[in-house]
Amino acid sequence: METITTVIKNPESIFSQSKEQSVEADLILPDYYPEISKILDCTVRLSEEAVTVAGDKISVAGAADVRLLYTSGAQELSAYRTVAKYTCVFTGENFSSADTCLVRQNTVSLNFRAVSPRKAEVRAVAAVSAEVYRMCEQRAVTDADDARVQKKTVECPCFAVSAFSSARFELTEKLSLPAPKDRIACILRENARITWSEVRASHHKVLLSGVAEISFVYVSREGQVSQECSVNLPFTQIKDVYGAEESDICRVGVSGVRLEIDLKHSGTDANEAQALLTASLTVICGKNETLRFIEDAFCVGASLDMQKTPLPVPRQVQCETSAVSFSGEAASYDIDIAEICDKSVSDIVCSVARSDTAVRVSGSLNVKALTRSGDGAYYCFSRNCSFEASLPGIPGGVCGVYAEPNSLFAEKGAEGKLNFGGDLRLTCICLPCGTVQGIAQLGIDETEPPANEERMILYYGEKGESVWEIAKENRTDLAALRDLNAIEGELLPENRLLIFRA
Repeated sequence: METITTVIKNPESIFSQSKEQSVEADLILPDYYPEISKILDCTVRLSEEAVTVAGDKISVAGAADVRLLYTSGAQELSAYRTVAKYTCVFTGENFSSADTCLVRQNTVSLNFRAVSPRKAEVRAVAAVSAEVYRMCEQRAVTDADDARVQKKTVECPCFAVSAFSSARFELTEKLSLPAPKDRIACILRENARITWSEVRASHHKVLLSGVAEISFVYVSREGQVSQECSVNLPFTQIKDVYGAEESDICRVGVSGVRLEIDLKHSGTDANEAQALLTASLTVICGKNETLRFIEDAFCVGASLDMQKTPLPVPRQVQCETSAVSFSGEAASYDIDIAEICDKSVSDIVCSVARSDTAVRVSGSLNVKALTRSGDGAYYCFSRNCSFEASLPGIPGGVCGVYAEPNSLFAEKGAEGKLNFGGDLRLTCICLPCGTVQGIAQLGIDETEPPANEERMILYYGEKGESVWEIAKENRTDLAALRDLNAIEGELLPENRLLIFRA
């Protein structure tokens, strides 16, 4: 007997681990920067530059974008940045270079101090988590060509995964700043958001087109903090994604976005600067199909060598976007706040709880406000806020949740407090996976002796009884049972006497 089988591909998590990694940076100011009088704030943004999965190790080459905000003796506001490199290693077993590793990082502690007027120390601890997925294959029997085999065939909608991969996004462009360069002393803060206009697969590649929405705030040479400025950079990139096919549906998640705006590498035009945008991408490619397989079988006149197995079946990939609000307040410590110069969100941490019907997201973030008092002194206030959201209709599975600031306000409140509030945009990409019972192996045991003679059986069936189960229990031909008793449905419509051969 020959059988026809189909291969079900499914990305399965084979490793998940978190560990803490120390990140250290020594900032030495160039001569053309003013000296440090008071450090107002320090932020650290983490991203991975390379992830290597092979043998028994996962190596994450990370980059910490360190930004120091300070004032000089003349109350001049300045910002200095550097990038600190680090490596985090995870140990496991039997990793392959074809495995996909998703890395998430956030800062859990941060300490900084001025060692001298031209030097500062930054010591941080990063929580780094690595989850490794492998494209696993299982076979399901879809048909058998022997007339003795009675088959119960079912159909199941599924998402046929062709590629599950991670990629690195990098965009280097010249920026035309909305102010002459000779008026900009330093970039105070920058953010970036990637919006897709087209994500399309081809043979082992994925085309990405969209817009990088860049916003930034700068300090002028006159000491004034600008309003938030924005620049849109259109882009088209092609990424190698092994297994992707031209007819695939593609979904892409973005994490670890890091932006650098470098004024030192501007061209001859006074309002140009260089921008470097990097991010980590998670790519899922595949097709919506209907899987047909044999769920149960028996043999007339012989016995079957049959192996049943639970088959993980990926469902349709889902991508949902939702907004979640947050709020908080911080004491101003009797400081006479005359102006709120800037506000920002940092250190967004998300945790995900999955169920069969929903994805629940909870987390925290840090809200900061740069203020100036009546006497011209700068102060920075911060508040840790928590948030919670439920995304119904998204079952658990291979899941990525990405959060980014959508709106933010900071204002003076009653009793000398600062009020914060805003909302985040949550994007959830989910590939839920159900389980069905199928047959992985099917063969006829020819050692069983054939029946000596054909007999007619009388059987009293009850209403609602399965016709398949009656045929299986009595080892009779299912089609003949239906024909002899004029049965059309799967269940008996009434109590009745049945006759069939055995």
